[in-house]
Amino acid sequence: MMLGVSALRIRRRVVVDNSALARTIGGRIRRARKAAGLTQSQLAGDRYTKAYISALESGISKPSMAALDYLAPRLGTTAADILTDPDKAWSRLEADLALAGGDWERALDAYRGLAEGEQGRPAGREGREGGGGAHPEGVEQAAGVLGGGPDAQAGGEEAGLEGV
Repeated sequence: MMLGVSALRIRRRVVVDNSALARTIGGRIRRARKAAGLTQSQLAGDRYTKAYISALESGISKPSMAALDYLAPRLGTTAADILTDPDKAWSRLEADLALAGGDWERALDAYRGLAEGEQGRPAGREGREGGGGAHPEGVEQAAGVLGGGPDAQAGGEEAGLEGV
C-alpha cells in the first residue's frame, strides 16, 4: 500500500550571467546615440522611457530584438551592427572572399591574421601607409600561383603550374 505522497515538481531556473555582454552592447548604444547627437529621451521616443535607455546603456538591462529594431534606425545603424563586434578577427569566409575577389593583399593579411590568431581586422590597401604601393613579401608569387595575379598568363607555365 502506497502512502499519499504528492509529486512535487521543482522548476529549476538556469541563470546565465550576460552582464559583460549587456555592458558591451550598452556601450555601443551609448556611443551611437552620442554620435547621432540624441539625448536618451529623444532616442527613447514614444515607445520607451529615458530610464530604459539609461538601463540599456549601463548594462543593467539587456535589449530585446524588438527594442534593437526600434532603436537602431533612430541611431542610423542596424541591430546587427549594434550586436556585432567591430574588432572581431578575420573569418575564413572573409579571407576567401577577398581572395576570390582578387584582393590579394587583403586576402594575405586575412590568412596571416587567422594563422596568428590576430584579434584586429587588418586594413585594406586604402588603410595602409603609402597607399599600398608595395606588395607584402610573397603576394606576387601567391597571386601568380592562384592564377589571377597581374603576371598570370593563359598558360600554366607562367603561373608556376607546369607539370600539374
